[in-house]
Amino acid sequence: MFTRYRIFRYALGSFLIGVAVASLLPLGIFEAYVGMLGAMCIGVLGRNILFLRITALCVGISMLGILRVGISAGERFFLPEHTPFAFAGTVIAEPTLRGYFQTASVDVIREGESRGIMRIRLPMIPEVRVTDVVQGTCTTLLPEWRAPGGRLFPPLCTQSTTEIQFSSRPSFWRILADVRHSFQDVIDRGLSPPASDLLGGLLLGVQQTFSATLKEDFRRSGVSHIVAVSGFNITIIIAALWSVFKRTPLGKRRSFWLLGGGVVLFVCLTGAAAATVRAAVMGLLVLFGESRGRLSQSGHALFIAAAAMVAWDPALLLFNVGFQLSIAATAGLIGISPIIEPYVRALPSWAGLKDIGIQTLSAFIATTPIITGMFHTFSFVAIPANLLIVPLVPMTMAAGFVWGVAATVAHGWFIDLLALPAVALLNAIIALAQFFSHLPFAQVSVSLSAPHSIAVVVGGYLLLGIVVMVAKRQLRLANQEGTIAA
Repeated sequence: MFTRYRIFRYALGSFLIGVAVASLLPLGIFEAYVGMLGAMCIGVLGRNILFLRITALCVGISMLGILRVGISAGERFFLPEHTPFAFAGTVIAEPTLRGYFQTASVDVIREGESRGIMRIRLPMIPEVRVTDVVQGTCTTLLPEWRAPGGRLFPPLCTQSTTEIQFSSRPSFWRILADVRHSFQDVIDRGLSPPASDLLGGLLLGVQQTFSATLKEDFRRSGVSHIVAVSGFNITIIIAALWSVFKRTPLGKRRSFWLLGGGVVLFVCLTGAAAATVRAAVMGLLVLFGESRGRLSQSGHALFIAAAAMVAWDPALLLFNVGFQLSIAATAGLIGISPIIEPYVRALPSWAGLKDIGIQTLSAFIATTPIITGMFHTFSFVAIPANLLIVPLVPMTMAAGFVWGVAATVAHGWFIDLLALPAVALLNAIIALAQFFSHLPFAQVSVSLSAPHSIAVVVGGYLLLGIVVMVAKRQLRLANQEGTIAA
């Protein structure tokens, strides 16, 4: 039976299919218009047949997906006609630091209009901030580049003569950048590496100061996501915090607003980048479902949110692994957690640790096909490592944030004493990551070609979908039998 909700789901799915097809095949605006004409013909000829009307609707909306990709193809980066060339533009995001250089994204302005985005490599000093103006002459420009994870980077100017005009005008983004830098300075002054590096990664998403050894330890133990600003990370942390807060006297309503405000604050501290905002949306969806006691029904909102994000940026669907991991982790919490819960119902739920374990395991299962297929690695210790480390993350972030705020406005022995819980938790996380990463069987690398990688991802989710469907059916039958027996 075609209910309104089911037809709506078909329509959203058709749009996503259209975006995926247009991202893989050379289809453009002309093909989309021809497809829409065909959909109109199907709708007119089958106006008295419900199936044909729905088919026409789905075909037409899939053509909208193709049309959206075709339109986005015109939203290009700044590409000059020749080099060298003169430029002037405004810094639009916090620069990334690597080695002796900083790389800033600049919105190039010509004749008072935006001409596109370009990255420019600058010396480490002086450090540029959001809203600063960079102008000069670029002599060497590398073309746009797509990273192995799928992210498309703007053209990069590697050699230039530049002049920086530091902005003094107050703006929301400038204030965020200044607060973020100030908080990072407090962390660097008050703590020593690697604890300061880890706290900066947890609270601010800063990873440039991570040592190669620490990065490798987190990668091999399968817990790199805790210092990545992603939907995977934020969703897990929010679910873990909710498991603790819902047992406090605050109640569900106050806990919801408190955690929701915390998510907004986290987004601001990390610079409110597009990826962070998307991750926060995923986390808030889980929080809303948990607060209403209907997490399983959050799948509808997740579907709508995913379609809206893809409509805004079609490249997310197939070429952004971070977005894919965010969707998978959130879907795992929504769809897999209820399946695992009955099997561990007899276990004690001290301080919400059981719920945190369920959520961590669910997200890990849901993201394994992408991690294995796209990154060609599989961690055998990821489950126990996450079960031990993830419960420590919310406490570490809370202790570190309280200490950081206090250290911003005061000094002395009390601040040093206040830092002890955060330092102990940070060192515990690092020690656990090092322990699991040094196990001989911690991680294996799998050599996969591009077709094999796709096969692993698609096959993995087909198998996972079948298992989830069967498990849910058995769970539903068991509940019905229990109801009848009662």
